[in-house]
Amino acid sequence: MREQLYRTLLDNLKNKADIDIYFHHHNYQVFEKLVKENIGKYTHYVIATF
Repeated sequence: MREQLYRTLLDNLKNKADIDIYFHHHNYQVFEKLVKENIGKYTHYVIATF
């Protein structure tokens, strides 16, 4: 499912945007750290729960 989401985003945005992907592996502390470290670095965010 993650690979499918990534491929769909990449295929549709490849010439329009750079895509960075991060995994938190359902660890809240890692998720919180990633969010705090990346606030303001991007114009759009996609947060998936799977």
